[in-house]
Amino acid sequence: MIIDLGNINSPQELHLKFKTALEFPEDYQMNWKDFQAALTSTSSNIPEILTIKNWKVFEQLMPSEAEKLKAAIVAFNRSATEVEIAIEQVY
Repeated sequence: MIIDLGNINSPQELHLKFKTALEFPEDYQMNWKDFQAALTSTSSNIPEILTIKNWKVFEQLMPSEAEKLKAAIVAFNRSATEVEIAIEQVY
């Protein structure tokens, strides 16, 4: 699965992108606490490889959000038993 972060301009857009792509529940509140919970509850929707396109652009425009996203994925990988998210950074 490819998620393009090159056109993300706000944290809300970032959360919406992931909510749509990974089929998060309707009650997802688009914050980092819910992001972690949604990853765990929808682990069957998580692909083995999640390709993040335009990561450098996103990281430069939104460094704080990029750091939070990385941290959430690391936490998910520590707790998941059957699936792991691997990010291939496509520039």
